[in-house]
Amino acid sequence: MVAPTPVSALLHSATMVNLGVYLLIRMSPNLAGSPSLSAAIALIGGVTFLASCILAITQSNAKKVLAWSTIGNLGLITMCVGVSTPLAVTAAVVLLLYHAISKALLFLAVGVVKERLESEDIEDMQGLRTSMPFASTALSVGILTIVLPPFGMFASKWLISEAAVTFPFLTFLLGVGFAGMVVFYFKWMGTILSVGPRVRSTPLKGDPLGRNYRWTLGSLMVGAVALSALIGPVLRYLVLPFVERHFPLPVGTDDLTLFTSYGEFPVFLFLLFVAIIFLGLSLIVRPEEREVTTAYACGETFDFEYHGNYYLGEERVGQGIALTEGAGAVLVGVVLLLPLLLEVL
Repeated sequence: MVAPTPVSALLHSATMVNLGVYLLIRMSPNLAGSPSLSAAIALIGGVTFLASCILAITQSNAKKVLAWSTIGNLGLITMCVGVSTPLAVTAAVVLLLYHAISKALLFLAVGVVKERLESEDIEDMQGLRTSMPFASTALSVGILTIVLPPFGMFASKWLISEAAVTFPFLTFLLGVGFAGMVVFYFKWMGTILSVGPRVRSTPLKGDPLGRNYRWTLGSLMVGAVALSALIGPVLRYLVLPFVERHFPLPVGTDDLTLFTSYGEFPVFLFLLFVAIIFLGLSLIVRPEEREVTTAYACGETFDFEYHGNYYLGEERVGQGIALTEGAGAVLVGVVLLLPLLLEVL
């Protein structure tokens, strides 16, 4: 994960890491006659997903979090190949497509932040919404498109859950893994949007992002949201033609809703709901202008210089020193003039 930012965004989201699971998806029709092999592949994928989500929670380095998240999603695709039902294969292809664009956005945004802050640590991203608002927006959009409905990643996980519903142990692995994924992604997002002891009260000088990065991040954000809104056509023209060559069609779709034998995923209603929420919050919540200070941490975040009255603070101590020096100068003058005054009197 030490490649240059654009290379990292490309290789670690859409090309190099996907080659193996792409080959597994192409081989999935041949696994139908090998139940033992299919079960082993599904179990390996499910355990990999759960372990990766747990390990991601323990990380504070942003790229390591993304790396474990990528491993977990590859494990999900592997599990779908092992299940080897039409619905599972469809879910694997959908996850492969939408994971690529969302993870490319996150890798690129993290690389941009690293170049500016010289750190990949999530804790150093506190107050990023103030110092680098565009980059923090890109990170937030990337996280939301992975975790929340109505975006394509969530739709793929809905399909995966339905495909694994007849396998209790896999369902357990999915439930715990999805919960862990929500934890580490929203912990990261909360740090970005919070104000903490490392916050900058003013934006960084100059343009924190170059024009090229700004256009690239913007296009990836628009693409992630637009492709999620167009998941119906994406399924109809990209995913289902491959699946129906080997399996009966497991998913029906119009432009705004997905249908399976277990239920439906109303993309339009979810989009409308999310749009209403964000519009309402933008109208109700107004940012307050206030002085941003460091959080109180019982003195742990300050370097004390112990001296008399240190507890009064630098400003008051400085005022006291100035007053004392002035009074001392007056007294010295009086002492020097006093003999002259006595001689005259």
